[in-house]
Amino acid sequence: MTDGAIAADELSAGALRVWLTGHDPVTGEKRGSQRLSADADLLLDATLNHPKSYSIAALLHPELASEFESLQNRLRDQILTTWLNELNARRGHGGLIREDITRIEVVELDHRRSRALDPHAHRHLWLNVKVLGADGKWSNVDSRVAMKLHTVINAEGDLAARTDPQWLAALARHGFMLDGDGEVAELARVVRPLSRRSAQIEANRAQLIAEWSAEHDGTSPSNRILTQIDRRAWAMSRPNKPAHLDELSWEATVRGELASLDARLAVDRAPVPLVSTPLHALDLDLLAQDAMRAAHAELRRAARERDVQASAQWITPSASPSRGGPSL
Repeated sequence: MTDGAIAADELSAGALRVWLTGHDPVTGEKRGSQRLSADADLLLDATLNHPKSYSIAALLHPELASEFESLQNRLRDQILTTWLNELNARRGHGGLIREDITRIEVVELDHRRSRALDPHAHRHLWLNVKVLGADGKWSNVDSRVAMKLHTVINAEGDLAARTDPQWLAALARHGFMLDGDGEVAELARVVRPLSRRSAQIEANRAQLIAEWSAEHDGTSPSNRILTQIDRRAWAMSRPNKPAHLDELSWEATVRGELASLDARLAVDRAPVPLVSTPLHALDLDLLAQDAMRAAHAELRRAARERDVQASAQWITPSASPSRGGPSL
């Protein structure tokens, strides 16, 4: 994205390696000063991650597959725009010089499934730390600002996926509606049976919690320790990505699993009406009060969690998650 305009190209594996090290992937030209220490950030990873029922809906109807891709494209463009407008470059001693950004480069990886071959469309957005400042010089993005901005991006992405008019209208044309959790209501019941990877992680988590409790006189782990357990549960026995997979065969297999779970899913549904509330009918003061109460509750929850973390320690294996963005 340059000055608000998005252009797209493809990178070979070799060009990707060049790009990751802070060089132009075509010319090889170095971009600013290089930081190739072991702890240097080369990119920041954000993930467009939607409810699995969206992926199931896309498998059931070609139009929904196309509309789901369009939804992800709109969210991607929104994220790139937010990054360009809100992030800044830092350079100089101690990063004292800050610059607005005129160009960012992002590699997009488009996945249709999880490692366990569950239908779970998601995209990774790899933001290169090398960005072009308004003064025409390449330097590193302020990664601290970028990491903090992920909270905003997550919230905006979740809201957009639940309220996007084009996506909601497409779902309604095929007889689907979103429920209060943001899932496609008519498909939510088949999500768990198709979530082999999630089931594996949950089993790992239960095992680790039981082991920790047994080692600590039956006490329950704190929130901090549960976070560490969650990371270990995710990493345990993580399946490798399949090297070769026939797309049509995979789609047919998943549709067969869906039919065995609920034969009605193979039958076209009648359209459902979309119900909307006009803005003038909303009590904006009440909505603002609810938002303030929710914000205060979240602050109190975070404060309690910090207190727990300050009083609880648990030594885990040295491996820690790589730096990246949370799910969107």
